[in-house]
Amino acid sequence: MAQIEKRGEGTYRLTIEAGFDSNGKRKRHRKTVKAKNITEARKEYAKFLTEIESGTYIKPEKMTVDSFVNNEWLKKFAETNYSPTTLKKYIGQLNAHILPEIGHKQLDDIKPLHLVTYLNKLEQNDIRKDGRVGKLSAATIKDIYKIMKSVFNKAVEWKVISSDPMDGVSQPKVERKKMKYYTSDEAQEVIEALYQEQDQWKMYFLGAFVVANSPH
Repeated sequence: MAQIEKRGEGTYRLTIEAGFDSNGKRKRHRKTVKAKNITEARKEYAKFLTEIESGTYIKPEKMTVDSFVNNEWLKKFAETNYSPTTLKKYIGQLNAHILPEIGHKQLDDIKPLHLVTYLNKLEQNDIRKDGRVGKLSAATIKDIYKIMKSVFNKAVEWKVISSDPMDGVSQPKVERKKMKYYTSDEAQEVIEALYQEQDQWKMYFLGAFVVANSPH
């Protein structure tokens, strides 16, 4: 049997014999790679052989992102590591944004560029799922990034995939809103209005007012 077999334009199938299993059946590892020519295919074969011999080769699982998230990540990690509030929020983001976009794809088919493109798409005006006009908040996009980071990190840690497609994907920047303070005239009006309230509310809101308008 050929160890390197040309399958199509720029595609080769690599085959490595790995002895016999406990039933006497011959064990073979196969991998299809893209290579410009036979020289590149031989290099890929050498890397493949090294992975097999060192025990680092992970056979790609035919598992979709949706299946992994709902059957593995949620039950075996998220439900025990996130607070109920955070878990509810993350499930909402998964169902509203992440799974409709990439849930149908196989884990090992996801590449960094797919995720970079998706994160950029989230900044468009028509991406919201709640019927409201405008863009998703930067904080929501950051949450989506954190969820995907966790999902793919666990997929690698549990050896479902061999590499993390989130590697090299930068975390979105959250723009900090500039604090606004009352002018002296506005502050005076607020204080005068508060003095018309009951003592308990007057003291409560005056204290909050002072803290909120103190530059940090």
